[in-house]
Amino acid sequence: MRIDRGMSPEQLGYAAGVSGHTIRRIERDGVVPTPRVQFLLARALDMRPTEVWSLGANRRVLA
Repeated sequence: MRIDRGMSPEQLGYAAGVSGHTIRRIERDGVVPTPRVQFLLARALDMRPTEVWSLGANRRVLA
């Protein structure tokens, strides 16, 4: 999602109000962010949180 939009981790982080380091940890380590951060990231990607963070095992990732 982020890469499809041509965004760096820092750009997405800035748009969402979190650090680029946070974005990299989510993508690289599979860290599941807090609901607040999930909402902020989805909003920065112009998506609904459920489009980014599903409840099932096939969770989408930002990259």
